[in-house]
Amino acid sequence: MKKIFTFLFALMAAFQLNSANYLVADFEDGQLGSTKAIWSAGSCSVVDNPYKSGINTSNKALAVVNNAWVPVTIPCTLPEGKTWYDYKSVKVKFCLTAGTDFNWAQVQIGLCTGDWGMEQVGVLSPVWESGALGVWYSVEVPIDPIKLATYLNANSNPTFLIVKYDKGAGNNFMIDDVELVPSITSAVRTTDTDALSMSKIGNNIYQVNSGNVDATYTLSGINGQLLLEGKAVSGKIIIDLNNQSKGVYLLKVQTGDQVKTYKLVNR
Repeated sequence: MKKIFTFLFALMAAFQLNSANYLVADFEDGQLGSTKAIWSAGSCSVVDNPYKSGINTSNKALAVVNNAWVPVTIPCTLPEGKTWYDYKSVKVKFCLTAGTDFNWAQVQIGLCTGDWGMEQVGVLSPVWESGALGVWYSVEVPIDPIKLATYLNANSNPTFLIVKYDKGAGNNFMIDDVELVPSITSAVRTTDTDALSMSKIGNNIYQVNSGNVDATYTLSGINGQLLLEGKAVSGKIIIDLNNQSKGVYLLKVQTGDQVKTYKLVNR
């Protein structure tokens, strides 16, 4: 019995670790580091948080002087064993500090490997229909898996996360608590059923065990294009992605009237 409780505790701890948001930056050390406004028309600095209320009572925040749609680059090193495909969105606390043209706003996120070359991989529009100065908002921008795969195919190791407020000169803002939100499903973490179980058996090779249940499957790209289809052989479905392009794929497995979808990642 003690071993069972120990196992369950370890399993719960592992799930909580895998499902927790990953903090990229909170600026509480007061240091700007490699964070910068990458266009010369703007600037940024770590300041005392002047609006310590509501959802953000932290002491420090990043203040941005936005003279011309200025993007901010924030250094981002992913946890060991993680890739950008493991995250579904970027969450950030956002506060307008000056300006008048901030209704129907848009926040963009991107990746880059240096000071230039921003590649947009996500956008949320509008963030709000009407914003107010001095109020912290929680903004979650979804990552577009197609744009992400396109970028990573050409740039294997982005080192900066970009946050851009798509409004013009004079609309200054602050950001804080930049986080990556993990995907609910991943290549090997699924909501298992009695009939189906997923495992990774090699480099970019996945196996679904269907037991004694007849199963059919389809494999498609994230854009919906059908790539493979077939039936389980001896209770197994084996998918080898090594001949496919890097990116995210959807494997749909049907057993009777049950359809299970797995997200596979070809790194």
